[in-house]
Order: sequence, then structure tokens, then C-alpha cells
Amino acid sequence: MISVTNTKDLYDTYGMQVGDQVVREVAKRIIGVIDENAFIGRLDSGTFAICFEDGFTAFMVQERMNQILAMLKLMNVTETLTVSLRVSVGMAFYPDDCAGPDELMACAIAALAKGTKAFHDTVTRYSPHMTMELQRRRNIQSQLTKALSNQEFRLFYQPQFCAGANTLRGFEALIRWESPDSGLVGPNYFIPLAEENGLIVPIGEWVLIEACQQAVRWKPIFGDRFIMSINISCMQFMSASFVDLVKSLVVELELQNMLEIEITESIFIGEHKEAHLALGQLHALGVKIALDDFGTGYSSFNYLKSLDLHTLKLDRSFIARIDMNGSDAKIAECIIHMASVLGMETIAEGVEKSEQLEMLTKMGCQTVQGYLTGRPIPPDEIVSRYARHG
Repeated sequence: MISVTNTKDLYDTYGMQVGDQVVREVAKRIIGVIDENAFIGRLDSGTFAICFEDGFTAFMVQERMNQILAMLKLMNVTETLTVSLRVSVGMAFYPDDCAGPDELMACAIAALAKGTKAFHDTVTRYSPHMTMELQRRRNIQSQLTKALSNQEFRLFYQPQFCAGANTLRGFEALIRWESPDSGLVGPNYFIPLAEENGLIVPIGEWVLIEACQQAVRWKPIFGDRFIMSINISCMQFMSASFVDLVKSLVVELELQNMLEIEITESIFIGEHKEAHLALGQLHALGVKIALDDFGTGYSSFNYLKSLDLHTLKLDRSFIARIDMNGSDAKIAECIIHMASVLGMETIAEGVEKSEQLEMLTKMGCQTVQGYLTGRPIPPDEIVSRYARHG
């Protein structure tokens, strides 16, 4: 099983014509690698099944899959557009892994699901525990479709403090899912599932509305200068209704200069005229734009120069080792300096030690967030704990 896992993003971003062109080219490249004694079929927009006849060893199949991965990493769609494909491969063999053809397909799907979750650009061989994991994912996805209507989501809020001072900057809204069947499900597990089935857009809209309403409730306590920071997925940001929803919330709830939207670098990969337009509209509304997890993805300086970003959030992977690893400390200091030159604020995530806070303050980082200054907590605990900072 071969899956181009970002096919939907390609269709959403570049349109039907480009998406179809990419899928046709993927199929062409796969056919060019497999032997004439193998069969290929397309299962959905970005997933292909290949069946090799008896006589192909695991090594031979693995070798061909590695060739396919190498050929699918980058694709020149037009003279001006090159897309990056995220590809996963799952393999299963009869009779080693299963008793029949139906089981063979199910085992290959389980291996594909495991590889897609853990990695990209890799080949995963089936093992028995994957079937249980796949069933759990399916159960979670089934429960996820009902979670929003059943009001099972909760927002916790983590404070952000000005470095070197005991001054509250604001809060980041963080979603939690209290599933009656599976217990507390972490966002790192269910958010990717919500992105796969498209539920991330309605869930994201709920988060946006709930966090904005909470900001209004806290105005009398913290004033109208604290920042409510909200994570927005690429799919939600690019949806047709996103900017209109933000505008209605900002205007109706009087949240000018109080709302901050956190986005990731993936929004700017490729030619995203719509993303640039949306950023301009949000800026006109007085909405701050923060670039989350900076330093872990593509980290292109081109869009830092061309886009109207207010804030860079240093990923916690740098912060975790700045007091022990000289290279991480130098990278963090360079990012902070660069942001300062560009007139941007920096927020360090995952600050857990006083030594980290001290180093970041000396580097010129304006804001810190992490367990040292406050864990994410329910909204009813915020006032009692942080009202004195208002």
C-alpha cells in the first residue's frame, strides 16, 4: 500500500487540476518501477495498492518501494511549481502475515496506518500489534465524529509571561478531549485524526468561538490588553469562512488587538496567494499573527521578510536543551536577534527551568511559556491563580 498523505492539502491549496495532475504523475512513476508481474490499483485520491505475484521476496519488494519513495519526494508540476509529497508505504506478505487475501489487504492497511502516524517517506512492514492499533484509531475516529455535538471538548489555558518580569502577557487556549469511552485523549493523538477526516475545521471553529467568548468574560479581571492566543490548522486557515468568522468575533466581541492566531510554516509552502491575502485581512482587523514551532520545519527566511508576522514562537525542542547544549543556545539566540531586527516579538515555549528563563531573558526573548510559569489549567482556575497579574 502506498499513500500520498498530503493529497487533500494539494487539492485544497492548488485546485482540482493540479491535484489530478499530481496523482496521475504519482501513478505513472509507480508503474515505471514495479515489475510486469505485479498489479496496481488506485483505492482513493492518493492511495495505491500493489500486489506482487508469488516469487517476490520481501527484500525485492522493499527495494522497489524504496525506489518509489525516492522518486516521489519532490514533483515538478509546472515550470514554477514544485510540490513536496509526504509518502508512506505499508507492506504485508502471504502467508507470513495472514491466512488469505482479505486479511492481506487489512494487514497492509494496518502497516500503512502505523507508518503514516509515526513517519513519512518510509516503508513499514506489518506486525501483529498493528491490527490492534488500527482498530483503536478507528474507534477514536468514530467517537471523534460525535465528540463535538456531545460537548466532550474542553479548553485549558496556559499563561504567557513577560521574561524578566512578573507581568502577564496573556493565555494560549489548548484543547482537550474527555472521551467517555477512551478517557482523556491527548491532542497529539486526536488532532491528526481530525485533520485526516476533515473534522479539524468544525473543531477549530468551536475552539475559536469558545476562546474568544472566554476572553470577553476575563476582560473585567485582566483588562483589555491581555492576549488570547489560539492555534489554527492549515486546513481551517485556508477554509473560505475563516476570515469572516474571525471578523465577526473581533467586531461583535470587541477584541481588537486582543486576539492572536498561531499558524505553522506549512501554510506558506508553495504559492499561497490566498494565505497572504488572509493574513492582510486579519492584520487589518487588529489580529496578531504568531508563527508557531519556528525552527522545526522549513524555516524559510523569505516569508519572514514578506509576511506581516507579529510573533515567532521558538519550538520547545530548542528550549529543552539551551542550558545544556551550546549549539541549541546559539540557534535560539540567533532566532531571537533576527526576530528583533525584523520588529517581531519572540515567545519561548516549554520553559521548565529557572536556568532556561535566565538565559532567555539575557538573550532578549520577550515572553516565556511553560511549566515553570504555569501549566495549562481549566478556565475556572485561571482567575484565582492569576487575577493579581491583571
